[in-house]
Amino acid sequence: MWHSKHLFIHDFGLIDRFLSSHLFSVIDAATPDQWFFIRYWQGGPHIRLRYRFDDPARKKSFDGLLSERLQVFEKDHEGHPFREVSYDGRIVELEGVSDLDIYPNFSIRDIPYQPEWQRYGGQEAMAYSEQLFHRSSEMAKTIIDSLEWPKRYVVAFDLMQYSFGVAEKMGMTRSEEEFFSSYHRVWESFGAGPQHEGVRKALEKRMVKNRDRLEVPDVYRDYLVALETAMERILETQNTYRAENIHYLMVSHIHMLNNRLGISPENEYFLSGIFLGKGVATV
Repeated sequence: MWHSKHLFIHDFGLIDRFLSSHLFSVIDAATPDQWFFIRYWQGGPHIRLRYRFDDPARKKSFDGLLSERLQVFEKDHEGHPFREVSYDGRIVELEGVSDLDIYPNFSIRDIPYQPEWQRYGGQEAMAYSEQLFHRSSEMAKTIIDSLEWPKRYVVAFDLMQYSFGVAEKMGMTRSEEEFFSSYHRVWESFGAGPQHEGVRKALEKRMVKNRDRLEVPDVYRDYLVALETAMERILETQNTYRAENIHYLMVSHIHMLNNRLGISPENEYFLSGIFLGKGVATV
């Protein structure tokens, strides 16, 4: 059974700090059997944390640690200049959300996890996606713990490219253009932003360098093997996609890793555009 906590911290920058300085150490200390997280905006900026424990005592200890760490974090940021919570109409429309009530800052809410069956291939396939959510969260944890933001941005770009390579190898897409055109369209309403020509050129060079590599870098290999293994099971069991749009399964999993890394919709639009010869960034 999945347990679900929403941890509200009304500043996405502070959410990044809470992940690295508190939440990940709780994960290390209490080690759920499975876990994953996403960053989300509905109800105010927050972390959606899903986790499983076979042992109720371990779950109770974990819940207590979560509460303690959020209280410590609140004390440490008493004077933080929070802005009033407001919603971006583009994301509200994209997500099709109607409940826009705002939850208190520095609060934890038990809000049930509702799996997105349709998006991830149906009920039977969902279990394999959840295994991948766990692996993706572990990967994000490693990256966030190891790298400051500018380098994290480059790693996200690499993993988009190599994950496309997995999709291509598995016959999920006909071409890089088809794949990243689909990705780009998802975020096209977020396309406006100041230009960063230097960033675009650097990533274009990196894209070519990645293509020329004989092997995937070691640092990515275990994650990409797990991605391919899980995707094989998902493709065997999914019942919500036709052949012509099956690549959206991989698009969704790339997006969720980007979300965990803190990549904004504007930058997802920018990064996917690099593969299409386009580029506007808000780094």
